[in-house]
This record gives sequence, C-alpha cells and structure tokens, in this order.
Amino acid sequence: MSDPLTLDSTRQVSSDYPPWLVLVVESDPVELRETVSVLRSFGYRVSAASRFEDGKRMLASTPPDLLITSVKLGAYNGLHLIVRAHYEHPDMAAILTNEAPDSVLQSEAERQHATYLIKQSNQDLIRVVVRVLEGRSVTALPS
Repeated sequence: MSDPLTLDSTRQVSSDYPPWLVLVVESDPVELRETVSVLRSFGYRVSAASRFEDGKRMLASTPPDLLITSVKLGAYNGLHLIVRAHYEHPDMAAILTNEAPDSVLQSEAERQHATYLIKQSNQDLIRVVVRVLEGRSVTALPS
C-alpha cells in the first residue's frame, strides 16, 4: 500500500482503511458540500451539519471517530463544539479549520488536543485526516 499522505485527489482510500465515521460541521454550504464530497470519494463515511446546534445533536446521537469543524459557526465557533465533544468523548479526534493563521485559536485548539488546519485545499484536509486517524481504533462502526 502506498503512503496515504501522498495520495492524490483522484485516488480512493484502499479497502485496507477502516470505515471511519467523520462529522463535518461547516456553516458555508459550498465548503460543506465540497468537504463531504472529497471525504466520501476517499472512502470515509461522512455526516454533515451546517449549524452548531445540529452538530451538537449529531455528536450526541452518533459520536464520530473524527470531528472536523470550521471556526465560524454563527454565534459559536468550532472550538466550542470541540470542547463539548471532548467533554463527552475524550478520545475523539478533532480538526479545527480556519481560512487564515490565528495563533490564539491554534494554541486553544492544541490545548483541546485538536489539530488546527489552515485549509487551503481539500488535499491539505485529506492529508491531515489520514495523519490524525492513523493508528486509531474505529469507534463508530457501521451498523
């Protein structure tokens, strides 16, 4: 199997990869649709929410292996969702995405054991997703 960090955007994750469940919470509908599409094209099972409240509800009903959330979520920011997720599911992996560098947010994300990603492309996201999930056990197995 090739190094997963060098996968190009046209290649699917092989069947050797576990069936990870990823929850994406993103308020921008275009960005949400594109992120879900690229994750599914790589073989991930994906749930999506466009609002903080919906993401919170989905976390409670079906905890994912990985939470990916943008900083901007209406009155809240994605860090609030990560804090809540880690309170209920301390081992859940999390990625906080932002459009620009922000050392304060990055520091807070790291304090919450989340990866901070300045998302410039979906290829950046896939590389980080593979790296974050590498070596973890699948907790949200398909039914």
